[in-house]
Amino acid sequence: MSLRILMNIISATKSCTNQGENPSAKLAEAAPAEQATTENNKKAGAELTAKEKRARTLGENVEKKKARLDTKSARILRRRVESKRICQVVFMAVALWIFGVDVVQAMSARKVPLAPLPGHLCLAMSGMMPQHDCATSVDHDKIQQDCDEMEKDRDHICSSKTASVTSCKSLTKDYDFNCKNPNGRKRFVYQGAVEPAASLPAPASFAQIAEANDAGCTDTPTSNMVNNGKTCAEDVNYSNKCRHMDSWTTNKYCQQSCFDNGAGYDGDDCSIPAPTSAPTSTTTSTEAPTSAPTPYWSDPDNNCRDPSIASPPIYIDKYAGFKCSNGTSHADAGDKQACAEAAAAANHAFMSFNSMTSTCESTTACSVRTEADGWNAHKRWRGAYNATHADEVPACDGPSYSNLCATQVAVNGSRGESTCTSCEPGYAFAMSMGASRTGKCKRYKPATKVNCADPTSDGRFDPSAANGQICTKYVEAQLKLDVDDMQDEGARAHYASVMGGLWNQAIPKCRVRKETACDANGSCEVQKTVQCVKVCKLTGGGKGRPPWPVSDCSAALCDGDADGKYGELACKGAAMME
Repeated sequence: MSLRILMNIISATKSCTNQGENPSAKLAEAAPAEQATTENNKKAGAELTAKEKRARTLGENVEKKKARLDTKSARILRRRVESKRICQVVFMAVALWIFGVDVVQAMSARKVPLAPLPGHLCLAMSGMMPQHDCATSVDHDKIQQDCDEMEKDRDHICSSKTASVTSCKSLTKDYDFNCKNPNGRKRFVYQGAVEPAASLPAPASFAQIAEANDAGCTDTPTSNMVNNGKTCAEDVNYSNKCRHMDSWTTNKYCQQSCFDNGAGYDGDDCSIPAPTSAPTSTTTSTEAPTSAPTPYWSDPDNNCRDPSIASPPIYIDKYAGFKCSNGTSHADAGDKQACAEAAAAANHAFMSFNSMTSTCESTTACSVRTEADGWNAHKRWRGAYNATHADEVPACDGPSYSNLCATQVAVNGSRGESTCTSCEPGYAFAMSMGASRTGKCKRYKPATKVNCADPTSDGRFDPSAANGQICTKYVEAQLKLDVDDMQDEGARAHYASVMGGLWNQAIPKCRVRKETACDANGSCEVQKTVQCVKVCKLTGGGKGRPPWPVSDCSAALCDGDADGKYGELACKGAAMME
């Protein structure tokens, strides 16, 4: 106990001693630490200020870049506007040049007839101006310039039935040319003059046009209709054209016909008939009047039919050696095509035809079948006739302006990439407008593409509202072929030229087109076409997917050996898997 008390007294004494130490010494010891803290705070503040400056500089740079982009966008937009204005000025200048002399004559009350203009007949397809005559004295470089102004930074494509050129300067020749830019937004058709200059009528003057309008409404077709040999009375969809379309309203195309069919333009009274022909010059001509143009489809060399004739129905093989039970007999159908037409008229999905007795029956379904000699059951096919043709004899109404289409028609008064009725060899026909049976002609590429259409509509495909659908898949398949592993001596000899490639493999290039047609109930049929193009030696891994690096390609390997064997091995995998 005494020891504990003694220790407490000693501890208290030390505490008193410490309290009596000099406080200045403690302050002196703490000063360096406070100074270091202050310097650290200054450094942190300086670093923060530098970061803020960098951030402000970065923001200013971003604003400068945005300003430059805005300026560039405005410059591009201004160029496009200027291009359109130049085009309009060019057309107005040509129009004033054509009709200027007549205006002067009308103002001076002089009735001097105009001399006919020789040269090319130019049809403006863009809807900016009506048909006009172009004199051969016009600088053809100016014609080239006018063509280029349609789209300044794009090359135009000009082609004809007999020639293919890359410049609109070739319009000096007596060919019929189609000139368009690649995006198809503007195009011209220049037709070489084939009649002597004296037989061409002079353009009507403004005074004559006014007199014609006073006498009644005009019935002027669009230049596209003129190019296709159509008139207002036979090629107008009055519910969509006339006053329902701005371009028609502006130019008052088919004014009389629109009025007669309840679609007249606002303010028009066409109860007084228009003149049957435009007033002509008093210049006389001894030549006989020109006969009506021959329809394009009537030329047997064009291999197409009149588009006003409905396409024949297509029935594909379904059950060989069988007939559908409980069918409706068609005694008058004496051949297979007549049987198909009778079945389609009855709205039957199936037909049965006996090739031995020429007997025809049709049914709505074929779930119950009877095996019988000479009979074959067929099912209605809404898709294309084959890989290149919508129908066996495709429709046409004029030459195609696309180098991919073999035949083409106008749908709702216009042509485009979706109005082909058949394709050139080597291209895939993909149905786009089911009601008109027209579509696109597409190149086969290593990347698979699919195009779908409603078989009952020409509108944009809507999968949620389609009454059935037709989908076309097309691809250049490049599946690897293990040629070095072949054990058959004949096969090894046939593919010897492409052996020894990377991974001991060759690359067949196969065009595959697969079309699936489904009705509204979901019942589908499939047609597939596979064509071997060539077989090549694999030389590299590329990007690990087609197109593969290849060499030593040979189309002859697709045909097989002297006996026709082994060629089918090249695209067998593509036929199975694609």
